[in-house]
Amino acid sequence: MKSFLLRHKELSQIMSENVKRARCAVTIEEMKAFFENLRKTNFTDDRGTNKVPVIAKRGVKHVERITDHSKTSTSIMIAAAPNGTVLSPYTVYKAKHIYPGWREGGMQGSVYNSNSSGWFDLRMFCDWFNKILLPYARKLDGRRVIVCDNLCSHLSVDVISSL
Repeated sequence: MKSFLLRHKELSQIMSENVKRARCAVTIEEMKAFFENLRKTNFTDDRGTNKVPVIAKRGVKHVERITDHSKTSTSIMIAAAPNGTVLSPYTVYKAKHIYPGWREGGMQGSVYNSNSSGWFDLRMFCDWFNKILLPYARKLDGRRVIVCDNLCSHLSVDVISSL
């Protein structure tokens, strides 16, 4: 490899950056929409530090490597009512602590939490239910219906008894 690089001075060895496979199938329009939304919502993803050396044209700053996974997981619970009301989002980060910068630029009323996986577990769902859904539902008159997917963390005695 050293001899090859000596013969091709326009190339150099640098570290690649991980990119999820799904990102490679994105159109230009989708990319523009994503970055416009990113600018508004401050939503980020850490692609990890498992970089590998690759050969690239000298002077190139960023070389990406397609991967099937990402280091971090972030989940966002979004709910809407039949009348068009969109409830505040609830974000779960894969982290031990929530850093102040992660809350900057978020929607008013947003709730942020963290756990070791970045996924909704029973504790996260109960917190979302009590902080986001119940306050909204209690303002409504008449019967209310809650429709959820069949994720097991959405079923809990605590949630059902709080109704």
